[in-house]
Amino acid sequence: MDSVDEFNWVKERGKCSPSLAFERLRGEVRQDVEDRNAIRGPIPSHSYHFQSDSSTSFTVILSGNQPHSSVRFLLSGEVISVEIHEQRLDATLTLQDTGECVFKLGREEVGFWQFRKRALEKLFFIDAQPNPVSE
Repeated sequence: MDSVDEFNWVKERGKCSPSLAFERLRGEVRQDVEDRNAIRGPIPSHSYHFQSDSSTSFTVILSGNQPHSSVRFLLSGEVISVEIHEQRLDATLTLQDTGECVFKLGREEVGFWQFRKRALEKLFFIDAQPNPVSE
Protein backbone atom coordinates (compact mmCIF):
# COMPACT_ATOMS: atom_id res chain seq x y z
CA MET A 1 0.00 0.00 0.00
CA ASP A 2 1.29 3.44 -0.93
CA SER A 3 2.15 5.76 2.00
CA VAL A 4 -0.11 8.46 0.52
CA ASP A 5 -3.03 6.04 0.73
CA GLU A 6 -2.22 5.49 4.42
CA PHE A 7 -2.42 9.20 5.27
CA ASN A 8 -5.08 9.72 7.93
CA TRP A 9 -6.58 12.93 6.64
CA VAL A 10 -9.43 12.86 9.16
CA LYS A 11 -7.02 12.82 12.11
CA GLU A 12 -4.82 15.53 10.56
CA ARG A 13 -7.81 17.73 9.65
CA GLY A 14 -8.98 17.40 13.25
CA LYS A 15 -5.62 18.81 14.37
CA CYS A 16 -6.17 21.66 11.92
CA SER A 17 -8.93 23.19 14.05
CA PRO A 18 -9.51 26.94 14.29
CA SER A 19 -8.79 27.05 18.04
CA LEU A 20 -5.48 25.16 17.72
CA ALA A 21 -4.44 27.19 14.68
CA PHE A 22 -5.32 30.44 16.48
CA GLU A 23 -3.14 29.52 19.46
CA ARG A 24 -0.28 28.62 17.14
CA LEU A 25 -0.79 31.92 15.32
CA ARG A 26 -0.79 33.80 18.66
CA GLY A 27 2.61 32.33 19.59
CA GLU A 28 4.11 32.97 16.16
CA VAL A 29 2.86 36.57 16.04
CA ARG A 30 4.27 37.18 19.54
CA GLN A 31 7.65 35.94 18.22
CA ASP A 32 7.31 38.15 15.11
CA VAL A 33 6.84 41.18 17.41
CA GLU A 34 9.97 40.26 19.38
CA ASP A 35 11.93 39.75 16.16
CA ARG A 36 10.75 43.08 14.70
CA ASN A 37 11.63 44.96 17.89
CA ALA A 38 15.10 43.39 17.79
CA ILE A 39 15.86 44.95 14.37
CA ARG A 40 14.58 48.49 15.07
CA GLY A 41 18.03 50.04 15.22
CA PRO A 42 20.08 51.78 17.90
CA ILE A 43 17.75 54.78 18.37
CA PRO A 44 14.26 53.46 17.78
CA SER A 45 11.51 56.01 17.24
CA HIS A 46 8.84 53.37 17.55
CA SER A 47 8.12 50.05 19.18
CA TYR A 48 5.77 47.13 18.78
CA HIS A 49 3.65 45.62 21.51
CA PHE A 50 1.81 42.32 21.64
CA GLN A 51 -1.44 42.52 23.58
CA SER A 52 -3.48 39.41 24.36
CA ASP A 53 -7.03 40.74 24.56
CA SER A 54 -8.86 37.46 25.27
CA SER A 55 -8.84 33.81 24.31
CA THR A 56 -10.35 34.83 20.96
CA SER A 57 -8.38 37.98 20.12
CA PHE A 58 -4.97 39.60 20.27
CA THR A 59 -3.49 42.81 18.90
CA VAL A 60 -0.14 44.05 17.64
CA ILE A 61 0.33 47.75 18.32
CA LEU A 62 2.84 50.17 16.80
CA SER A 63 3.60 53.18 18.99
CA GLY A 64 6.10 55.97 18.65
CA ASN A 65 6.44 59.32 16.91
CA GLN A 66 3.71 58.63 14.38
CA PRO A 67 0.01 58.02 15.05
CA HIS A 68 -0.52 54.61 16.61
CA SER A 69 -1.44 51.77 14.28
CA SER A 70 -2.57 48.28 15.11
CA VAL A 71 -3.49 44.91 13.66
CA ARG A 72 -6.08 42.81 15.48
CA PHE A 73 -6.49 39.03 15.15
CA LEU A 74 -9.87 37.48 15.96
CA LEU A 75 -11.27 33.97 16.20
CA SER A 76 -14.98 33.63 15.52
CA GLY A 77 -16.28 30.12 15.00
CA GLU A 78 -14.52 28.63 11.99
CA VAL A 79 -13.08 31.96 10.81
CA ILE A 80 -9.82 33.64 11.79
CA SER A 81 -9.95 37.33 10.90
CA VAL A 82 -7.38 40.09 10.81
CA GLU A 83 -8.43 43.73 11.07
CA ILE A 84 -5.86 45.96 9.36
CA HIS A 85 -6.79 49.64 9.43
CA GLU A 86 -10.23 49.60 7.84
CA GLN A 87 -9.72 46.32 5.99
CA ARG A 88 -10.59 42.82 7.10
CA LEU A 89 -8.91 39.60 6.05
CA ASP A 90 -10.99 36.45 6.72
CA ALA A 91 -9.51 32.96 6.57
CA THR A 92 -10.65 29.43 7.17
CA LEU A 93 -8.48 26.33 7.44
CA THR A 94 -7.91 23.37 5.20
CA LEU A 95 -5.39 20.61 4.49
CA GLN A 96 -3.28 20.90 1.38
CA ASP A 97 -2.70 17.81 -0.72
CA THR A 98 0.63 17.49 1.10
CA GLY A 99 -1.24 17.14 4.41
CA GLU A 100 -0.19 20.56 5.74
CA CYS A 101 -2.70 22.69 7.67
CA VAL A 102 -3.01 26.04 5.86
CA PHE A 103 -5.17 29.14 5.73
CA LYS A 104 -7.68 29.50 2.95
CA LEU A 105 -8.18 33.08 1.76
CA GLY A 106 -10.90 32.89 -0.84
CA ARG A 107 -9.47 30.42 -3.34
CA GLU A 108 -5.86 30.94 -2.26
CA GLU A 109 -4.15 28.63 0.25
CA VAL A 110 -1.28 30.08 2.30
CA GLY A 111 0.94 28.80 5.09
CA PHE A 112 1.19 30.30 8.56
CA TRP A 113 4.18 32.55 7.81
CA GLN A 114 2.52 33.83 4.62
CA PHE A 115 -0.68 34.64 6.51
CA ARG A 116 1.32 36.53 9.17
CA LYS A 117 3.21 38.42 6.45
CA ARG A 118 -0.04 39.53 4.83
CA ALA A 119 -1.32 40.69 8.22
CA LEU A 120 1.78 42.41 9.61
CA GLU A 121 4.04 43.55 6.76
CA LYS A 122 2.49 47.01 6.37
CA LEU A 123 2.55 47.63 10.13
CA PHE A 124 6.13 46.39 10.50
CA PHE A 125 7.76 47.93 7.44
CA ILE A 126 5.60 50.73 6.02
CA ASP A 127 3.68 52.34 8.90
CA ALA A 128 6.92 52.45 10.93
CA GLN A 129 8.73 54.65 8.42
CA PRO A 130 9.40 58.13 9.79
CA ASN A 131 7.56 61.00 8.21
CA PRO A 132 9.84 63.04 5.94
CA VAL A 133 11.02 66.30 7.44
CA SER A 134 10.83 69.30 5.15
CA GLU A 135 13.79 71.67 5.24
